[in-house]
Amino acid sequence: MLDRESTPESESTTDHDFIIAALSEKLGVPHHRVREVYWQQHKLLSSTARIRDFVDVLASGNTRVILREESGRARAENGQTHAE
Repeated sequence: MLDRESTPESESTTDHDFIIAALSEKLGVPHHRVREVYWQQHKLLSSTARIRDFVDVLASGNTRVILREESGRARAENGQTHAE
């Protein structure tokens, strides 16, 4: 998913858009919801990071966990189960 080379100098909105689009497709979550969670996590991590090189990766991982938990809760509320 995140196999594109990225350095701090080359990081751009396009890199973030790539991450968001990939997560949206993989998780089956609307793009706008992934974008919202991703930027919340990115902002949170950026505010405390001493080394910023991994903020995108950590924000992506946090976003994945949050959205999977939301998806699991929604399925449970609807009486559905999902085996991974």
